[in-house]
Amino acid sequence: MGAIYFPETKEMYFAEKGKGANMNGEKIVCSQTSELKDSIGLGHAFSKYIIPKMAELKERVHMNQLFCMGHHAAYVADGKYDWLISPGGKIWDYAASYIVLKESGCKVTHLDGTDWTIKGKGLVAVNPKLHEKIMRL
Repeated sequence: MGAIYFPETKEMYFAEKGKGANMNGEKIVCSQTSELKDSIGLGHAFSKYIIPKMAELKERVHMNQLFCMGHHAAYVADGKYDWLISPGGKIWDYAASYIVLKESGCKVTHLDGTDWTIKGKGLVAVNPKLHEKIMRL
């Protein structure tokens, strides 16, 4: 299980394996956006890793950075954003985030597309309809 809490907004995101994810007790699910051009994404360490790749896209892609892995993960899990790319971080950045994302219906992988584990590189979380498109980046 994992929890992400934002005291400033009193939002508690919580998930338990096999039981779904919720925010303040209300079930949450990831977005259902199917077109990359219609998506809004979040990135961790955008400037160094992600912006150069996004510039190669011919489609319009919206990006934002909240500077907090917990916020990124919670808002993607809640469908407020469509995807998240994080090239690196520490276990405390990913542990609770992973389970909240996974239980909300997101596909969560490493940067190479393999299933996410503690011992890998980076994290990509996205609704299943967009995963392949994001991985092409």
